[in-house]
Amino acid sequence: MNSISEKQNQEKRVELLLTQRILYSQAKIYFIYRTTFALILAILGPALIAININLAPYIALVSIVYWLLDNLWFEKIESTKKIDAAKFQELFDTQVLDLNWNEVVVGSKPDHEIIGSI
Repeated sequence: MNSISEKQNQEKRVELLLTQRILYSQAKIYFIYRTTFALILAILGPALIAININLAPYIALVSIVYWLLDNLWFEKIESTKKIDAAKFQELFDTQVLDLNWNEVVVGSKPDHEIIGSI
């Protein structure tokens, strides 16, 4: 067996891949929720306003609040999870292939506390 096969199957390396997969899955869930809610607002909002014009200010308020939350919070969480997942994949690759970590390209190494918190 060559050393790459041995290294990639070690428990700590499998944990890196598991963490990467979970983080990408969580990011995908955020994306699905964000998209679904935005579509519901985009479709249901005008329909409700067509039924009752008095709902327009409330629909507008909900839309603005959602837009702010999405841009200031939800999108950042999704992006952070994607970046962390990519860093864990890079960490796995560098360890298995005996490569040096390139901070200029990838940034700092991922926080290993994330593994225990997932």
